[in-house]
Amino acid sequence: MRGTLFGLVVCALAGCGGEAPRPEPWKARHPASRFITADGFSDEGPDAAEAEARAGVARQIDSSIEATLTVRTGETDGRPSHDIESVTREKARFDRGELIKVVREATHCEGRRCQAFAALDRDEVEDLLGREYVAGHAAFTTAAGAAEGAAGLADFTVRFRQAETAFDALEPRGRQIEGVTGRAYGPYATDRERRDALRARRARMLADLRVTLRLDAAADEAWREPLAGALVGAFRDAGLLAAPGDTCAAGVEFRPAAKVACGLGPLGPSCELQIDGELRDCAAHAGLGTLRARVVGAHPRSEDDARRQLLDRLAGGALAAALRQQIGDVLPTR
Repeated sequence: MRGTLFGLVVCALAGCGGEAPRPEPWKARHPASRFITADGFSDEGPDAAEAEARAGVARQIDSSIEATLTVRTGETDGRPSHDIESVTREKARFDRGELIKVVREATHCEGRRCQAFAALDRDEVEDLLGREYVAGHAAFTTAAGAAEGAAGLADFTVRFRQAETAFDALEPRGRQIEGVTGRAYGPYATDRERRDALRARRARMLADLRVTLRLDAAADEAWREPLAGALVGAFRDAGLLAAPGDTCAAGVEFRPAAKVACGLGPLGPSCELQIDGELRDCAAHAGLGTLRARVVGAHPRSEDDARRQLLDRLAGGALAAALRQQIGDVLPTR
């Protein structure tokens, strides 16, 4: 009797006499070397289980793409590569959900519990997205060739931006292909190397670039020294070396018209600095672009205190904040 009870307990634990596991032949037909797969489970019916299976595949794809974004973020020639900034995670997300297919024979329910299976064919994704990538490839090839052949700073800045814009349009597809297939995608790898070479050239150009500040056009001589310090800081914030000077034979010069006006406003005394000037390529005698900014100091009662607040704001980097975007629009600093 004792032996019989022991046998029953063992048999119960081992599932003796129970139903054999349901065969899953579809999994053998979808090996991991070619497919990204996921099971989906739900108590809300077979459709919900299938939706969960497809979502499971999508999560794996986004995780793989995220890994490529993280690995490639770092330093290029001592400067942040800005890869994540140039291709946001949202843009790189896999957006071809119709390619994730449910294997209908796998969908079944036992009581309320339903199960489903979905798969994505890596080769199909590479073929389809690869054709989309190649279709947009010509624009980058043309722009990169023009940037590589640009001689001066002004021409290179324009051509470099065009190449960056064209590459940004390609990059989401390139990252998606690599994230899905788990291997380098040749055309994207080649284009990325070409883009990186242009960025390296930009870094070399900017490392050698000097900005001469011509402040003789500043209306009030008393403000020239604090203005010079603020401008040196603004260009330094953009990664460039700048210093006051009387002549410019090479590099770039900035000769702003600058004025400070103080008066009584609706909230009390205020002092406002306005600058407006053109950045010029000294060697080519060519204009690069205009920089404009205004910085205000205010005080509810005292004009002297308003003036001091303006000086404090200049020393604290207010001009750098106002010019950062503009400098980046004129010179290839980003």
